[in-house]
Amino acid sequence: MSENIQVIVRCRARSKREVAANSPPVIELPNDVFSAQEPYVGVSTDQPSLLSARSSFPGGKVFKVDQVYGPNADQQLLFENVALPLFDDFVKGLNVTILAYGQTGSGKTYSMCGDLEGEHAGIIPRVLSRLFSVLNGDYMVKLSCVELYKEELRDLVNDELDLAPIKSKLRLVSDTSGPGPSSSTIIHNLSQIHIDSSEMGFNILKKCLTKRRTGSTRVNDLSSRSHAIFTINLYREVKNAAGSSEYRISKMNLVDLAGSEDINKSGAINERAREAGSINQSLLTLGKVINSLSEGKEQKHIPYRESKLTRLLQGSIGGKTKTALIATISPAKINVHETISTLNYASKAKNIRNLPQSSFDSEMILKKVLVSDLSGQISRMTRDLMANKDKENGIRMSVSNYEELNKSVTSLQTDLQEKASEISGLKLKLDAKNSEIEMLHEKVNEMEKSSQSIKSTLESKDKELKLLSSDLTSLQKRYTMQNEQVSRVVQSNVKEVSNALNQIIKTFRTDNNVISLDLESLSSELNVQVARLLEHLTQNADRIEKLLESQSASIAKTLQGCIDFSPMVAEVEKFKVEYKLQELSSFNNSSFESLKSQFEPNSHLHQKVMEQARIELDKNSQVFKQEMLGEITATVESLFKSKITQLQNPIESATRSILDAGHELIGEKKDATNSKIELVSNQLKTETQQLKQEIASLHGRFNNQLTSATAEISTNLKSGFNDAIEEVTRSIVAGANSSVEKTDLRISHVKAAVEKMGASASKKLESATKNLNEFEDAITTLENSAGGRSNSVLQNASPSKEVSILQPPVVSLSPSLRSPSKTLARSPSSNSCATSKRRKPGSPLKENNGSFRSKIPHFSSK
Repeated sequence: MSENIQVIVRCRARSKREVAANSPPVIELPNDVFSAQEPYVGVSTDQPSLLSARSSFPGGKVFKVDQVYGPNADQQLLFENVALPLFDDFVKGLNVTILAYGQTGSGKTYSMCGDLEGEHAGIIPRVLSRLFSVLNGDYMVKLSCVELYKEELRDLVNDELDLAPIKSKLRLVSDTSGPGPSSSTIIHNLSQIHIDSSEMGFNILKKCLTKRRTGSTRVNDLSSRSHAIFTINLYREVKNAAGSSEYRISKMNLVDLAGSEDINKSGAINERAREAGSINQSLLTLGKVINSLSEGKEQKHIPYRESKLTRLLQGSIGGKTKTALIATISPAKINVHETISTLNYASKAKNIRNLPQSSFDSEMILKKVLVSDLSGQISRMTRDLMANKDKENGIRMSVSNYEELNKSVTSLQTDLQEKASEISGLKLKLDAKNSEIEMLHEKVNEMEKSSQSIKSTLESKDKELKLLSSDLTSLQKRYTMQNEQVSRVVQSNVKEVSNALNQIIKTFRTDNNVISLDLESLSSELNVQVARLLEHLTQNADRIEKLLESQSASIAKTLQGCIDFSPMVAEVEKFKVEYKLQELSSFNNSSFESLKSQFEPNSHLHQKVMEQARIELDKNSQVFKQEMLGEITATVESLFKSKITQLQNPIESATRSILDAGHELIGEKKDATNSKIELVSNQLKTETQQLKQEIASLHGRFNNQLTSATAEISTNLKSGFNDAIEEVTRSIVAGANSSVEKTDLRISHVKAAVEKMGASASKKLESATKNLNEFEDAITTLENSAGGRSNSVLQNASPSKEVSILQPPVVSLSPSLRSPSKTLARSPSSNSCATSKRRKPGSPLKENNGSFRSKIPHFSSK
């Protein structure tokens, strides 16, 4: 089962150099310890503030990986979440790889190696410490460590290889057990040390790290100048479900790559510059491999052979190994370009898929490995013995040790002979298997020949199939043409019927408009008659007013001639004169007394005063008489006016009652006429609405019938055509091994079925035409009944009686006004106002009757 490479990003804290350079952090992490739920890493070049890993900010990028570790994540957390699951798979028999990749000084060596003990121990020491605590049963563990420095391989385990001749130089060879692009690469002449404890593994690891090439740069005081691959090989016996033994061989590669660096930043010159160039070149090739594999194109060339590093990692990247890539980055802005480059490669590596597989080998392979290991030990011991002999061929060891050594050598030789015999037996079995393979090859050749004959047969059948397909295409074209013809017929019929219905609706609307015009003319005529009546009443009212004025004048004259005011005037004048005389007498008496008291001594003066008093008295008497006459005249005039007013009130009330009676009569006539008009209008509206509803129902029924007929025709045609296609298909399948004549017979059957479908479609069209004719008859019956009803309604609504309007009565007064009885004589006069004759409102409907039949088209089946 294929799996993607697991990508982990680990971001360290800022180093002392970065803090001293005042370089702010530009990395956004969801958590400063660990995050697998939101594995996003954001890089910003514009602002140092960190918001969220999901946020997008100006000038920044967001990368998604599998796990993210912040500056506060310790070595134990990294081992438990990353290395421990892969370690369990390694113990179960899978090949695994843990790869540290990143910029120089970002923490790759610390993550992989760290210290050998304590909380700062890296992944490799923790794996060695845990390995022997979980192994049990029959197993064997071997270690190897190789360094790649400037494209040269170096064995860091065996010191003797530094002095070995050229023939023992390390060489890369493709593993033939895994052919294809996913095959791995093995190293010839690489020594593997057998270990049986964690302490022995720690010693070998310490020795390898001591011999690894390092250097100091401006970026890192202890920079690794080479790539290091630490490999653990495990040979383990397991029991399968059947109870037999299986031997699994698994390998765990722990890779600490050299960091990429900018020569301008690191200040590398001479040898350091050449080292940096070699490192960058190998990492560039690794990036090309990652880019090619991330695209997912199987046929694309993968440049594994452009670098020894990519050849060594061929099985780990895109191969049969379960791989985890730890990308270490720096948070400082000064390293933002290297950080973005690392995250780009890491995000692309996440898309690479590996195919992890377990390695199962027979007991013979495992024992062969053990025998070769024992043979090597015997050879080394023999060389040691030969080297320890002195000049006299003496042996510098105790006899007991020498005897024990001989016994062990003898037992080992015996084991070697037994293993050699077992190997010879297995070779015989291998020869037998090879003979079986040859027989299988012969069978394969025979099957290839038979497949060629089958291919030729298939080609002939393909030709027949093409012919049948052409026939089927022609049938499809015919079906399409017939279907289009039917659709055109149906659409044309529907269009004609729709036009006819629209014409009918227009005709009814025209008739309705004519009726409305007739009603308006009738209403206008009634309004004219009412106006004439009102004008006539107004003229009569003016005549009554003039008559009242003349009557009032005659009454006034009669009153002036008939009423005698002399006694009343005499009495009033006498009363006023007496009153004035009393006042004057009292005044004269008082004046006389006062004058007498004043003028009594002087008689002449008294006489003058008396004369003057008489003169004044005469003047006052004349003035008093004139005033009394004026007051009497005013009193008489007021009495006359009150009498006139008392006479005018009953006359005006009688006149008003006459006018009100005339107005009420006119209103009643007008209301009766309006009610008749409204009744006629409502009847016409009701009849029109009923006609519209009947037409709409007929139109809906016709559309439903036409739609159902069309759908049924289309369904029958489709079902028939599908049956035809199935028939042709069955004929093709059945005729693959039959003759052409049977196929032609089936095609003729299909043609007959299609013709039958055409006949059925014609019958359906004839049925649709019949329905259309029935629809025409229904429309004719409907318009006849509608015309009759409209004429009857309009004839009933036309006025047949004339409206009579009475003139108001003329009031006459008797000449005798002193009598308390008043007689009012009415002289009625009738004035009839007949309505003018006009055209009946129902006539337009009668004129348009019979026109609907001519507007309905006649359909014919095409």
